[in-house]
Amino acid sequence: MKHNKYPKLFEKGYIGNLKVKNRIIRNSMGTYLADGNMYVGDRTIKAGAEAASGGAGVVFMDNCTIKEMYHMGLCAANDTYIPGLSMLAEAIKDHGALAGMQLSHPGRDTGFVGGTEVVAASSVTFEPWYEAGAALPKPLTIDEIHDLVDKYGQAALRCKKAGFDLVEVHGAGGCLPTNFLSPNDNQRNDMYGGSLHNRMRFLVEIVRSIKKYCGNNYPISIKLSIDDCEPNGIRVEETVEVAKVLEKEGVSMLNLMMGTHAVVYPSTGFYDINIYLSQAKQIKDAVQIPCMVGLGVQTASLAESILESGQGDFIALAKQEIADCNWPNKVKNNQEDDIRPCIKCLVGCTDNGIIGHHPIRCAVNPTVYKYYEDK
Repeated sequence: MKHNKYPKLFEKGYIGNLKVKNRIIRNSMGTYLADGNMYVGDRTIKAGAEAASGGAGVVFMDNCTIKEMYHMGLCAANDTYIPGLSMLAEAIKDHGALAGMQLSHPGRDTGFVGGTEVVAASSVTFEPWYEAGAALPKPLTIDEIHDLVDKYGQAALRCKKAGFDLVEVHGAGGCLPTNFLSPNDNQRNDMYGGSLHNRMRFLVEIVRSIKKYCGNNYPISIKLSIDDCEPNGIRVEETVEVAKVLEKEGVSMLNLMMGTHAVVYPSTGFYDINIYLSQAKQIKDAVQIPCMVGLGVQTASLAESILESGQGDFIALAKQEIADCNWPNKVKNNQEDDIRPCIKCLVGCTDNGIIGHHPIRCAVNPTVYKYYEDK
């Protein structure tokens, strides 16, 4: 039955062979709830269940590194992580959503998330970070690149065994694949540098590795920075070409964002979302696979208009889901006036979480992830 007010938002959709009950996806965003060894804990499981019970069609929680490193997220580096991951996947699915897991390697941003083994395509980092004392990344050797590509595939297989319905590769935001894609960050003169064909090789090989381990029918999403908003960096014209290649490689969905961990202003209220949407439309028009868009979408009317106008196929909610994880259900049940809006302050999520390496908090939702308190 069609929703009388937002028919597109609550229309079923497909990601590869997966049927999704609506067009709302809880986008991956670090909660920093894992224990110090990157294992799934009780609060991570509760957070996944809570997000799913809020009504989203797909739930991505945190992200999962492909190798063991100091990181406040999750990990799938070996089989000992599968039991915890399986409990998270089960909790999400038991509460009515499909379970997704984002795979990541922070690359040049490793120091930014609290790690010490900083590697990238080349010895280049965001200049203001360098001036503030950030370590320059160590350029990866060919053998190290091949090893990491294989680790992506193995980590994806562990997530599949744990029960996740799909995986997503974090190829945006300053993470390792973007260090190769960016003409500024990638100064290599081998098969992984120079032309766009070479710079996207690492990401393409990751997709092939996942398919090798998980099979051709296991859905893969790729998170891409349409424009990384950094000097001489990734621009939409090249991202369109990357998207076309990823579609040919069998990717099931593209998750489109702007900026990087270093350039966060697209996530604030000062950025014109129409710039983002117009560039996302360029990607969507170039491929047949679904594209997920978000970047500060807060109202159901805006989400509906994006879907109606063909600027995107799925709506990604991250910070708005932190502010109010019941956004999908409240919209569906005509309770929009009861939604707590994200005010885009970035204080509890970015400052306290990603930068401060503490569990995420929220300026408008004092109860978020405080399961040890009486709400």
